[in-house]
Amino acid sequence: MAFAVFFRVPIVLSLLLLSCEAQETIYPFDYIYQLGDSLSDTGNLIRQDTTGETVAAAHLPYGESFLGRPTGRWSNGLLIVDFIGTSLLDVFQFF
Repeated sequence: MAFAVFFRVPIVLSLLLLSCEAQETIYPFDYIYQLGDSLSDTGNLIRQDTTGETVAAAHLPYGESFLGRPTGRWSNGLLIVDFIGTSLLDVFQFF
């Protein structure tokens, strides 16, 4: 009896899962607002203020391995929020 139940339950569950139909959900995000500390907010002085062009982040080597040019970010690469954003929207359209 236990042997029959042991094999029937997985078969029934497998059939139920196979009969379910997955639908792709599209989320129309245009922007992601991330508020956080230095692990997620590297600043964007070039875009926010005209005096931002005089800070070190506006010149090489900042951004050298990110997009090949200074971006005004105090980071030389992508952050976690950038990786999340690439799956939701085209994050590089802003640089």
